[in-house]
Amino acid sequence: MQLKHFFVQDHNRTALPGATCTLYLAGTTTLATGLQDAGGNAIDNPMTADDNGLLQFAAPDGEYDLTCESGMRVYTLRVQFLDASEQIQYIEEQKAVVQQYANLVVAEYKPPVQPSLVCDFARNEYRLLGQFGLEDKTLPQQVTFTRASTATRVNALGLIEEVPVDTPRIDYDPVTGECKGLLIEEQRTNLLTYSSDFDNGAWSKPSVSVTGNSAKAPDGTMAAGIVLTGAVNTTAPSRSLSTLTSSAGDFIYSLFLRSNTPFSAGLQITNTGYTGYLAAKTIEVTDEWQRFDIPFSGQAGAAWLRVTDAGTEFEIWGAQLEEGLFPTSHIPTAASQVTRAKDVCSTYSLAPWFNSAAGALLVEMSDRHQAGAGGFSVSLGTDGANYIGLGYVTQNGAFDTAYITSSGVSVNISSSESSDAVALSWGDSAAISVAGGEVVGSKAVDVPGASSLLIGRGHFGSSVVAPAHYKSVRYYPRALSASELQELTA
Repeated sequence: MQLKHFFVQDHNRTALPGATCTLYLAGTTTLATGLQDAGGNAIDNPMTADDNGLLQFAAPDGEYDLTCESGMRVYTLRVQFLDASEQIQYIEEQKAVVQQYANLVVAEYKPPVQPSLVCDFARNEYRLLGQFGLEDKTLPQQVTFTRASTATRVNALGLIEEVPVDTPRIDYDPVTGECKGLLIEEQRTNLLTYSSDFDNGAWSKPSVSVTGNSAKAPDGTMAAGIVLTGAVNTTAPSRSLSTLTSSAGDFIYSLFLRSNTPFSAGLQITNTGYTGYLAAKTIEVTDEWQRFDIPFSGQAGAAWLRVTDAGTEFEIWGAQLEEGLFPTSHIPTAASQVTRAKDVCSTYSLAPWFNSAAGALLVEMSDRHQAGAGGFSVSLGTDGANYIGLGYVTQNGAFDTAYITSSGVSVNISSSESSDAVALSWGDSAAISVAGGEVVGSKAVDVPGASSLLIGRGHFGSSVVAPAHYKSVRYYPRALSASELQELTA
């Protein structure tokens, strides 16, 4: 109940002592009950104002009409009684509970792990620490990219297309349309001329007919050939490889095939005497374009596509012979062999996002391949004697080590691990390496200085490329704990 005070007055503000005052429920002639005086004692309704016109009483919460009479004068006033003490007490109790939880949250709060450099190639997000926090950038603003030749990629429509000199290749999966990130490749040469002109005399075509430029190719043009076998167990189109390969080399042969009528075929690399195979495999040609490849070592006689049945019709495009252990992106040729130059990606300005005392690197990749000595996925440093290298890719595609080299002294932080996401943190004379959510190494180190960041091109002083699809690279300007690294790479 709320206690209220009223001074009964006329329209001239003259007090009306002894006025009779009646309290009704609002809008009715029903007398209000449960009235009390200032001491909490029950009082009658109607009530009488004192000698000064003062009327003092308490009523249950609600809305009322207060009517005061003095002589011929009658006045009615709508009044409301509300005792908020219980509500205030409840609010105070809830405030105490909220404060209790707030104190708990503050005690457990950790600042979010925020990178100062973000190169998210797969999501097309590029951010750099600026005056007011992370600022959105474009890829050319973020990194310096060079390649001394044109190259090809799969675009967002799933078609192979040529990309100009010094232009990064953001590559896509031709089947799912997923963006795979920045494609970094080493220098390669397609040793085969007329790579898609299978009606050219460079290709042997016994017992088959080839109609050139008659079907839609993986690049969306009418550049694919149509092959029709005229006999059983044909090995055409075939290509002599004896002058293109050597006894000491590792090579890989590839080509694109499709057929409206699926069939099995043999992809074969013969020896120079054509008496056996250096490599052979069975492939399944379907109504979707597929690229088939076959690796081999040594000097070869020929590349055969063996088709069992006569009357088999299929489409063919984009043959490629490279020296290496794995196939790279399509390199089209005509009358001459064509060399695609290596991709070089780096940033030579570390201000203001780099912290020279401590930090962490995170790299996410896919389709990793052998890089060769010194082929780190990402590295920070100044020269070959001072660098931080993350993600050395071994022959089987695993991340072999993370190194920190200072004044020529190298410390191997982690053992061999295979993961699409790896991170390395350093600071306070210690480093932690994490792969796929697992801690794989922790060592005491001396942290070198850095003036550049290299992506996919080995450490400083090395010309080796680390071929892969680079989904994202992030740098954090403080050392991260093992649990933070695990969360980032899980």
